[in-house]
Amino acid sequence: MRMHIISILLISIALFSCSEERVKLGRTEDLKYEPFIINMQHYFSKAELNMSFPIWFDDSLIVAHDIKSITRRTFRSSKKSEINFDTPREIKRYYFNDNGQIIKVDFEQYYENVQVGKNTFIYNGVKDSMGFALVEMANSDYDETQDNFNIHHIEKYGEKFLAYKNVDSGNYMFCMLLENSWGPLSVDSILNPTQNDVIIFGSPIKPKKKYQVKNIVNEFNVIDYDYDMAKINPKEIFSGEYPFNYKRSVLYGKEGTCLGFIDSTFSDRKFLTSRQSTFEMENNLPSLVIHEKKAGMSDECYFQYEKLEYDFYE
Repeated sequence: MRMHIISILLISIALFSCSEERVKLGRTEDLKYEPFIINMQHYFSKAELNMSFPIWFDDSLIVAHDIKSITRRTFRSSKKSEINFDTPREIKRYYFNDNGQIIKVDFEQYYENVQVGKNTFIYNGVKDSMGFALVEMANSDYDETQDNFNIHHIEKYGEKFLAYKNVDSGNYMFCMLLENSWGPLSVDSILNPTQNDVIIFGSPIKPKKKYQVKNIVNEFNVIDYDYDMAKINPKEIFSGEYPFNYKRSVLYGKEGTCLGFIDSTFSDRKFLTSRQSTFEMENNLPSLVIHEKKAGMSDECYFQYEKLEYDFYE
């Protein structure tokens, strides 16, 4: 009996030691993250098309750098030696006032260096605390792209949830603010969403989860966001629908500077492809984004480049 008790104690000590070691190994939160002008949970994703929430950049850094406009030129994917910086595929222009608020956005599409479409959005007033701003589409010269953009109106701001209505489709985007209401039964009883509505756990600025649901528990179009312990800087973003899963890992250097991100695609946990995106910096601002894509175990790579140019207030 005595030996049995001793054995149990030894096993307990060993398990505690292993658990403690795992905690120590997992502690990477002593890293101090440097402020970055791009909000990585919203940029380089479909969130760029949600025009009522111009929360793609850090307003304080826009002001600190006296930035008047940002121009982002995207070039077609090709082999590295074949990149032609004279023929952009798309140009996005963001205009700011001297308080760092977005006042206008232009999206321009090109084919063979000829502009084939342009969408302009004008903002009225400043963003509220949830990142929402009144916006209108001033013109659209390319009707086929118009359905890609989302514009919302505020339906309700409550203590438990926010409700925004899409002006075109009439569908809702709900934000559940309180974590104790994030269960499927609470969501159904409070919101009664349809399968066309989008549900966000958290605020529009710092979403923890974004998804749609049918029959109360059948979730689809799910996106999960993992942040650092301060819940400020995104570390990983997960999404996908069977049989594919996608993972974005945001890369930070030893000094806490955002270096880029890796997008990985899996099928039944089997790795399929990856694309590594790297920021080149100039005067503490990203000036070039290099996307390098590999397929499986192949050595062949394809590259896509994005140039970021800045105009400053004098």
